[in-house]
Amino acid sequence: DKVYTEFITEPQTTGPPKSKFNVFLDATVPSKSETFFRWKLNAFYRVVTFPEQRTVQAGEGRIPAPRPCSGYVFSTGELNQIGSCSCCNCWPKLVDTSPVISASQIASDGRYVGVDVGSVPVDYWTFFEKTMVEVKQLSISAAASRFWKTVVDQKDGSTSLFQPAIGKAVSNVIHKNGNDEVQGVFYAAGVNVKRIFLTKDNLPQGVKLPDAPPPIPESCILAFSNSFNQAPIGWQ
Repeated sequence: DKVYTEFITEPQTTGPPKSKFNVFLDATVPSKSETFFRWKLNAFYRVVTFPEQRTVQAGEGRIPAPRPCSGYVFSTGELNQIGSCSCCNCWPKLVDTSPVISASQIASDGRYVGVDVGSVPVDYWTFFEKTMVEVKQLSISAAASRFWKTVVDQKDGSTSLFQPAIGKAVSNVIHKNGNDEVQGVFYAAGVNVKRIFLTKDNLPQGVKLPDAPPPIPESCILAFSNSFNQAPIGWQ
């Protein structure tokens, strides 16, 4: 039904405080149904790098060594452009680190309110231009919900002082030609998607972004994990 954020700043044991936007959702359960949900958070932002400025050690100095994807080559002592760059603009993707499922939430009158699905850190790159926050709602089966519930319990139990007893996640995947155990679950799901955008205008008054870092002389695909050189669906 709704995706929204809350800005918070957290003190750190060492170093300055860190800020982020926590992401929440509200959802309605279809009436007279036993619908199970899994919610997934993806967040995309744009970065710009300069792979044509890459250098490598040569003797006691360094020489230009542009990445082929930069569209530049270094030959006869000169840096020459021979094409367009395909790794200067990228869209890294932030992903959720733990499954968020309805079986771990409490519904009131058929509604889930204020479900925490993750966060977006506030730094120079996430607000260089904007961040697209995408929340997917997957309508899953009871079997898939049980699988993910066990995964959630295992992750939560690993940090518990009391180490509660947790069963094994039941897999519906088998090794066809052997007896090796396979962990995983295969399922189909109906998907609904909502997207919102965060920009500098969403920052509270007085909050300043970190200063711009030095230019990055590397392919943006290599410099940022989970990066793509094509804009994601929904990017405006």
